Amino acid sequence: MDNHQLVAMAAVAQPASPTSPHVAHKIPPGDGPYARAKHFQLVEKDLDASIAWFWKAISAGDKLDSALKDMAVVMKQRGYLAEAIDAIRSLRHLCPKQSQEPLDNILLDLYKASGRTKEEIELLKQKLRKIYLGEAFHGRTTKRARSHGRKIHVSVKQETSRVLVRVHAAVPRPQPVPESTRPVRGIANKLRRTCMQCRATSRGRTCSSATSWRRRWCTGRRR
Repeated sequence: MDNHQLVAMAAVAQPASPTSPHVAHKIPPGDGPYARAKHFQLVEKDLDASIAWFWKAISAGDKLDSALKDMAVVMKQRGYLAEAIDAIRSLRHLCPKQSQEPLDNILLDLYKASGRTKEEIELLKQKLRKIYLGEAFHGRTTKRARSHGRKIHVSVKQETSRVLVRVHAAVPRPQPVPESTRPVRGIANKLRRTCMQCRATSRGRTCSSATSWRRRWCTGRRR
């Protein structure tokens, strides 16, 4: 789905359902593009229409940073991972400085969900660098953050540990040995040990009792 289709949807989509009390406080007052986008996201549950209105809000400069963050989250829900990544990368320069870290966090989730491990690790390294240089905490020992919708205080040590855990989780692990190849690997290991014994006892000469295939392993002539 391209941007032109989303904008066309926004032109015809109009909120109709009444706002339920438990989500009313999450929708800003007024009838601007951002308020309409939040209505379609939270009340109508029409995510594609909300994306279209988020685009209109960004174009109009209506709560631009919030619109970009919310749009990327909704795009992830809809599976538009590449589009969400491109949107953040191309539009984040329009957002204020205090919005850059939340955008980084959303970008990390998008990289992880789309399997872009190299870019995820590189962004995590950038976050570590900012912590060590004091840029992430602006010279303070703690900062305010959100966890499961609640505001909490996070220390430098806690944030460093959290980022290091994510780096460790993102680094590719060696694939486990398939069960079908384990017997073959066991035979190969036994043959290698035999080679070492032969070389130790006969100083490189082939065992006279070895069969032809075993002789090839002992002398290193494998074809």
